[in-house]
Amino acid sequence: MKPEFMVILLGKCNEARLHENKLECVDSEEALDFFDAVYRAKKGSLKIKDNEGKELSWFEVIFNRAKEEPNTWILFSVYYDLRERGRNVREGPFPNTLELISNEKPYAFVFVVEETVKFEIVNLVQWLDLSRRFGREVIVAIVDKHGDVSYYSMERFS
Repeated sequence: MKPEFMVILLGKCNEARLHENKLECVDSEEALDFFDAVYRAKKGSLKIKDNEGKELSWFEVIFNRAKEEPNTWILFSVYYDLRERGRNVREGPFPNTLELISNEKPYAFVFVVEETVKFEIVNLVQWLDLSRRFGREVIVAIVDKHGDVSYYSMERFS
């Protein structure tokens, strides 16, 4: 069973719940992006509480999700880095992906991998194929053991 949290937003939404790794605003039933909510909590514009009303840190929320989804840490590292660089980003439709957004439309898939994890060239081909079919750019984000992120843009294989 996944833990549930209440989230109190300062501003747009007064209260939200985390259910099955999805955050929804209680007042408007607006879906909230998990990483956006955690980012806002880290920045101090959002409060997250558990069902007993105990305030949780952004770190605790990430830690709890990482119990079921181990790549939560590296995804948040990339999400945070992109937001700090002024990018509009959200969770992607595929495992270990984020999407870059411009004018409320996604324009790139960001495939997130750990520096120490091996992956095969077939993964790169699959990422290029997916991105081509969706009409999106391909960016590979590699996260090192310190949480630093390096980005690589891919266009095609010859």
